[in-house]
Formats: sequence, C-alpha cells, structure tokens
Amino acid sequence: METLEQVLRRHARKYPMMQPTDAVKLIYQNVFGGGHLIRDPASCRNALQREYEFTPQDPHAPLLESIGNGLVRVMLNAIDAGDYSIRQLGEDFIRSSEEHKGNLNGFLIKLEILRKVTASGVFGFTLEELETYLEAYKEAGYPMVSHSEQYRQAYKPAYRIVLTGIFPAEIVMIEAVDENAAKEIQGKLQTRLDDLKAQSQSYDAESYSIAQSCSIYINGNYVAMFFSEHGAQMENIYLNQMKKKPKIGKFFRFCLQGYTLLPIFAQQTRKQTKTLQT
Repeated sequence: METLEQVLRRHARKYPMMQPTDAVKLIYQNVFGGGHLIRDPASCRNALQREYEFTPQDPHAPLLESIGNGLVRVMLNAIDAGDYSIRQLGEDFIRSSEEHKGNLNGFLIKLEILRKVTASGVFGFTLEELETYLEAYKEAGYPMVSHSEQYRQAYKPAYRIVLTGIFPAEIVMIEAVDENAAKEIQGKLQTRLDDLKAQSQSYDAESYSIAQSCSIYINGNYVAMFFSEHGAQMENIYLNQMKKKPKIGKFFRFCLQGYTLLPIFAQQTRKQTKTLQT
C-alpha cells in the first residue's frame, strides 16, 4: 500500500496545477473519506445521478484513483467504460461513509507530512504559500474545502470517495446447452476475469488479490466463476456438489455466510447461455 507521501508526490506529478487548498482537500479526504458530503441517502443518490448525467464519458479515463488509507476516488467520467453502474457507486459511497471515520488528530499529523513533501519542491506552490494558507485554514476551524478554481478549470474533477474493495462480488453458475457452448462461455468469463484483474491491479489490492485467486471452472456443460471474498469456500461447496452430478432441469442451491447462489434451471440457463454468446 502506498504511503501518504507517495500519494502526495503522485498527485503532484499528475496535477501540476494543484494549489494549497487542493493538497489539503486530498489530505482531508484521505483522513475523513467522503462522508462529509452526505446529508441523507436519497439526496446523495439524486445529486450523484444529476452530476453523472452532466459528466461527459471518457472511454480512456481510469475508473479509480488511489488517495491512500484504503480509499479511492471513483471517476464519474469513467463509469460507463469501467462497467460500474452509477447506482452501485451511490451505494458504495454511502456504505463507505458509514464505515470510514477519521479524527482531527490524525488529520493534523498528516498535514505535517504535507508540509514535508511541499518543502521538497514537488508542488507548484511553496512551503511559505502553504503555511499562509494553513494559518487561515486553522482559524476557520479546519473545515472541508473545495478544489481551487485553477484545479477545476484544468482537470474538471467529478468523483466520489469510496473504500477499496469496491468491485462487487460476481457469482456465476451456468448449465450450457452443450459442451461447445460451455467452452465459449468459459472464454467469455475468462475475459471478464481478466478485465477485473486489469481494473483492480493499480488501485484496489483487495479486489486484485481476489481476482488473482479466482478460477473459471468447467465440467461438461457446467461453467462457474466465484469472484468473491468467500470464493474459496464457495468453490469448495460447488465442486463437492458437482461430484453428485446434478441432472438437467433440477435446481441446486448453495448457501454460505449470507450468500445464496441462485437456483439454476435448464430453461433459465439456456437464456443465460444465449446472452453470453451474443
């Protein structure tokens, strides 16, 4: 995991127009997360939907940007290309704000790290300029701050702060119409798993670790993938169940620590197979 100093230096390189207020905002988010934006969940979801609708999508933009301390910025302009719904982001944002809490003492300690990094000359502002800003900021009571006008004009920031591990579990169990269809589904699931690895590698160590240990299982007409923190246990249960050779048309269900893997019927799986093949 990156240290805060590494995070600050990376942001300084990526955003050379950063001002003292932008650097302080980064520290603030690193400590307190994004929960300060939530007044009530319904308003939060509505505001996010409106902002998303007015944010042009960029197919080449990264979905996630680490800010350290187990937190990432999820970029609204990469939502569509990142295969991550705005509804899911809203839920993850609310959940993260409930789970992640910071404190003033931790914030003040990290401001000292900001002073140290600024003194090394990586930012476009000087340590003296930062100290002048921090003096007024302290008198104001260390409030939440907005991005500077220079930063907004240059980078047009639009994001939400969430905890790492934002990639939702993906549990897939399919009974294909024949072995050729099963092999084609296996290939499509492998492509999906490779995408999950690529998306999480730089910014989400937890999800990347899950993706690394995840496998695609194929047994005759049956194909399965368990991308989940409980994947190993699910795989165990699944493989044991497969030894019983379930018949087509008969559903089977697995339950594990609150997870229920949905029943699979022959008619339903034929539809799922067709969807994956298109």
